[in-house]
Amino acid sequence: MAEDDTDILSDIWYNIGNIYIVMGDLEMAVQAFNLSLQYLPDNTEALNNLAVISDRQGNTDWAINYA
Repeated sequence: MAEDDTDILSDIWYNIGNIYIVMGDLEMAVQAFNLSLQYLPDNTEALNNLAVISDRQGNTDWAINYA
């Protein structure tokens, strides 16, 4: 359960990012995960997904930064 509004908003943007991944829109997924991190900077799931997307796009240095 979310403890406050920032946790809820972070979770909402994280879930929206996952929807964009399923739709194949990685650019929008990255934006959604970054919004998730604005509300909860230590959202490990959002950070992990950003690392995976970066790695798949060949941005290994960025992936390491997110991991």
